[in-house]
Amino acid sequence: MRAATVVLALAIGPAWAQVAQKVAAIAPGEAKPCARVTGPRIAPQTFVELEHRFNDELTSFQDPIDTFGGNTRAVYLSDYGLVMTTEISLIQAPAISPFRREISPEDVKRVHARKLAQLPLLKQEMRKMIKSSALTITGAVGLQKLESSGLEMVIAVRLLYLPYEDTTDLPAQILMRASLKNAIAGQIDVEE
Repeated sequence: MRAATVVLALAIGPAWAQVAQKVAAIAPGEAKPCARVTGPRIAPQTFVELEHRFNDELTSFQDPIDTFGGNTRAVYLSDYGLVMTTEISLIQAPAISPFRREISPEDVKRVHARKLAQLPLLKQEMRKMIKSSALTITGAVGLQKLESSGLEMVIAVRLLYLPYEDTTDLPAQILMRASLKNAIAGQIDVEE
């Protein structure tokens, strides 16, 4: 019986084996790039200072902003430009905890008023950061290529709220965008 099992296993074993796949041989230098890179190449470390500066500005408000999901992240795409993202709460809002079992209606109103007061400050910092980012990239691109670069500057801030909060007149996201030239001139498109 044992011999029959071994013979059966050896007979059907190849059924579970992998079939060899044909592999195309590509000589070195023959591979074509997926996309044509037209923008300047800029080292990612160039933007680390911008990330830190934006985080520092947000947390230095008189009523500090609460950052979530880590800090600001900057990504440079050579065919597009610079994209910076972050997730924040406009203030450090009180949360329900074992020490605070409920949020009073007065607290809800107070949190809402504080957040409305922070909104213009956040927009002002975003505008300053777009301009700083544009100046950083202009240094890498060169003034002579400023208009022809086609690069964009984008900052997206996602605003987070606790379940009890009143979000009337408060956006879920603020997106600011400008071409490199327009960012330096202060002509920035805003979407909420």
